[in-house]
Amino acid sequence: HWVIDVQGAELLVLKGAGNTFNNCKSLMIEVSTRQVYQEGVLWSELESFLSNFNLMPLWQPQQKSHENILFVKTSFSSQKNKFYASLERLSN
Repeated sequence: HWVIDVQGAELLVLKGAGNTFNNCKSLMIEVSTRQVYQEGVLWSELESFLSNFNLMPLWQPQQKSHENILFVKTSFSSQKNKFYASLERLSN
């Protein structure tokens, strides 16, 4: 499991990880749907990059937000459904 929170430089860190990143099975990463950091990566670009590594978000960020999102390899998609169900129970 990877955790990345580098004030808008998340995409630079991921690209710098090279082949090591292929071994990542889950990733908690800070994302922004609005400009928070000067030249910081935005949600759409980060999500697109991570999808190239078969990493998918377990939820979508809120509009105009700055939050942490958990990504997992698509091979864990059945776990995603269980996770969504758990989140739904917690929010009610």
